[in-house]
Amino acid sequence: MIGYVKIYKPELRVIDYELYRAVYCSLCRQMGKLYGPLARFALNYDFTFLSLLYISQRDACPAYKKARCVFNPLVRCNNVKSCSEELSYAADAAIITSYYKVRDNLKDKGLSDRIKARLIYPIFALFYRKAKKRSPKTDEYVREYIAAQEEVERGQCDSIDAAAEPTAVMLSHLFEDTGATDVSKRVLSRIGYCIGKWIYLLDAADDLESDIRLKNYNVLAIKLGINENDESLIKKAREYITSTLNVCRTEAAASAQLLDVNRYHDIIDNILYLGLEYTQNNVILRRKEQKNKYALSDR
Repeated sequence: MIGYVKIYKPELRVIDYELYRAVYCSLCRQMGKLYGPLARFALNYDFTFLSLLYISQRDACPAYKKARCVFNPLVRCNNVKSCSEELSYAADAAIITSYYKVRDNLKDKGLSDRIKARLIYPIFALFYRKAKKRSPKTDEYVREYIAAQEEVERGQCDSIDAAAEPTAVMLSHLFEDTGATDVSKRVLSRIGYCIGKWIYLLDAADDLESDIRLKNYNVLAIKLGINENDESLIKKAREYITSTLNVCRTEAAASAQLLDVNRYHDIIDNILYLGLEYTQNNVILRRKEQKNKYALSDR
């Protein structure tokens, strides 16, 4: 998971922003509680969204309590109480996916990425062993995703849909398991599938230059026959994928309207209608300097 699924802060009410921060901070705290302080570095916005969707379906309204931030003790953050199950589910998923990401980076052709991965791999291997015992079903989803993705890359697949399928299916399963009813499970499955496909393709667009330079697999480079960092070809590739990204965003947002939620409706809409679009435009238009401007930068 990359951390692309963010809020768009300028269009979010202050109260909704504080509620979102409460879920974000609570997930961070839960990861530290379950796995230790270093596990907090696996936290990202994608899993905050997963927690948000899970908690939004609870019948009982969660309570909130102020607590000091571990990273900045001078700040007192709101924390969600009595949602241990929902936060633990997202925490386990974050650890498991991060472990496989680190393991994959060990084979990366970029020297710096390999060195970083080698340094942190033993730590994440310890986290993973605990997470696997806690959430064997989640581990199964991710292992199947990794196997399918490796098959795609070995075959140098040039199909946009086929290349994105493993990520889409994995998130479909992760989201589906947060559903409270059969109907909500089907809706969440579709939301997860669309967001998973969107994340994969946006990441491919984001990493296009580095993947070409390092000769890593990138479906856009293969699809359009890009073998060198030609600025005009890379711009064309990003423009080529934009329509597919837009369809994924639109369908995820439309599916979410069918979800029966008891809270966080405005936050979910903000992420799906505005946050995804803003993040996508930053990547496609290369607005690097603004990439994290409207996230939780003031934490």
